[in-house]
Amino acid sequence: MPTTTQDENAALPPISDELPEDTIKIMLATDNHIGYNERDPIRGQDAINTFKEILELARKHDVDFILLAGDLFHENRPSRDCLYRTMALLREYSLCDKPIQIELLSSPDEGKADGFSFPAINYEDSNLNVGIPVFSIHGNHDDPQGAGPDGALCALDVLSVAGLINYIGKSDLSASDDPNAGIQIRPVLLRKGATQLALYGVGNVKDQRMHFELRSNRVKMFMPKDKDDWFNILLVHQNRCVDGARDRGELERSAYQHKRVNKCSQRDWFPNMSTGTPSSVLTTSAKWYQLPVDRL
Repeated sequence: MPTTTQDENAALPPISDELPEDTIKIMLATDNHIGYNERDPIRGQDAINTFKEILELARKHDVDFILLAGDLFHENRPSRDCLYRTMALLREYSLCDKPIQIELLSSPDEGKADGFSFPAINYEDSNLNVGIPVFSIHGNHDDPQGAGPDGALCALDVLSVAGLINYIGKSDLSASDDPNAGIQIRPVLLRKGATQLALYGVGNVKDQRMHFELRSNRVKMFMPKDKDDWFNILLVHQNRCVDGARDRGELERSAYQHKRVNKCSQRDWFPNMSTGTPSSVLTTSAKWYQLPVDRL
């Protein structure tokens, strides 16, 4: 596997454990694609086995929480076997006696299921014993669909109401002509010791619709009043451009998309560090995998 050069490593900040009571340890994973090729006799269990390894590493390294950046499932309607094994693994590794070190400062009811009393953030539920919280957005493979009484739903909604994950970044985009509608991004506010973290999530939106929302100035990001005192993480599963030759004149094409690329970068237009984490399972053979691998 390609590795970073000495110069590239020198540009990255060192990892310090001098203040463990203030240090937030996060496991980041994305594009797990559980259920991909699941009927294949050889590779059928690759995705779920890799997801199990991710959870094992999270426990081994004593992380404070796990971030999943979309496409946990390969299909919008995962099979019963796929959903069963995923729920079993989350219950095995997320629900435990490990003390929670992360304090929730925002409302635990933000984004909760309508008509029910249990909170949206599972470790705030007194009926659950969560040791390693999991926060997840949806991707383009497992996005909400349908128009039932509870609106568009996806498999992550099922995991959320079961108390296994914290599903964030879901937007209601039904009213395209409403000037007060659009993508409203409210952070989950967390604190560990003296460190305050605002966690933002934006689940995948179809490229054309996201382009419309951005051009129409309908993307609103809410921030804490004392915003300069907070670290910020934005979890997003999106292309940086609108696909298709007819759109190339409007947005500059970038290789840094939600394609399976691992690249830490610092852009002139976005001065903070960003990372494009690769898929945890190989689903395609493309030149993206030949790019150098960086670390964050």
